[in-house]
Amino acid sequence: MNSAILKTWLVISIVLFVSQVQSAEYSDGDIIPEVTSILFTRDSVALTVQLYVIGETDLIRYFKADRGNLEFRQIDREQFDNLLGEDHFQDYASLYEELQFAVTEPEVDACRNHADPEVACRASTTKQMEIEGRTYNVEMLTTSSISDGKVIDGELWLATYEQGGHGEYSAEGVLIVSSHDTVPQRIDVGYGVAKGIAVDPWSTNIWIVTGWQLALVSEGKRVTRRYWPFHDMSKTLNRPGVFVQSSNEPIISNPLAIFAYSLGERSYEAFATAAKEGIDLYDPNPLYNFFMFGSFTHRPQLPEQLIPVLDFAEPTYSWRKFACMLPGGRAKQLCELELDAWPARVD
Repeated sequence: MNSAILKTWLVISIVLFVSQVQSAEYSDGDIIPEVTSILFTRDSVALTVQLYVIGETDLIRYFKADRGNLEFRQIDREQFDNLLGEDHFQDYASLYEELQFAVTEPEVDACRNHADPEVACRASTTKQMEIEGRTYNVEMLTTSSISDGKVIDGELWLATYEQGGHGEYSAEGVLIVSSHDTVPQRIDVGYGVAKGIAVDPWSTNIWIVTGWQLALVSEGKRVTRRYWPFHDMSKTLNRPGVFVQSSNEPIISNPLAIFAYSLGERSYEAFATAAKEGIDLYDPNPLYNFFMFGSFTHRPQLPEQLIPVLDFAEPTYSWRKFACMLPGGRAKQLCELELDAWPARVD
């Protein structure tokens, strides 16, 4: 390869990488565990949950709730496989081919760039769908796409989303329409894009999967319980773990658990200690950039209780320079190592 071309390619690559790092920020939505399937048996409801974290190799977790209390606890793969030997029904995202359509990002942008976007983006259209021998006419926003659809007791249930420049966004929640109606009933599932609809054959419950939660819809077509998959430091195992708990309000993942994954098992005790002491990261963004990318764009704030985690980091220039920004103790020792190694590079 020509040397000039190679230099140009390297410069472009570096600029792109730096721009990605500088624009990165900690977002619970980036790493939240996602429900990928729901398994129903006569006595229980079980979930498979996908993890999206750096540093963890086992990225699938399994949970089970007894029908008596519907509180989820983690089980292992063998216990989950045993449920498959029972009378069971596995459901989630079995979309009818007739419903497969998406409003593209340029189409959504067209309404946003309209002279009156408030009016343009709230405009509705009627879509006609032929499902199981019945015709459904569904009035929905022109910007709404469909992620899943089910016919339940003769009514068509549609999970909706909106395509955007940085992924998918919430649209109209779940729409429900009968074959003789046009204007649908709407369930505002809230908190995340509606991705799937699962029907429990042993009860009247309908489960709605979103990007943030699992919403339980009971009789009356109301959301009666919400379940949140999240990361936290296990108080009994002193390591990061995944949990699914019910709450009316969102349960947000603990940044300490995410950072612990990235540094590996040797760091777990230090992070667990910090978690037990109630360390609250008011602004986790600088640490997120550091733990995820090995870089930072402005002075990070590291609680004193977390300084021991520096012992588990790779002895890189970035980590040493990070230590030089912190108060004395172990951080001072690490900073002195940095001064000895790269005296010309430390501010």
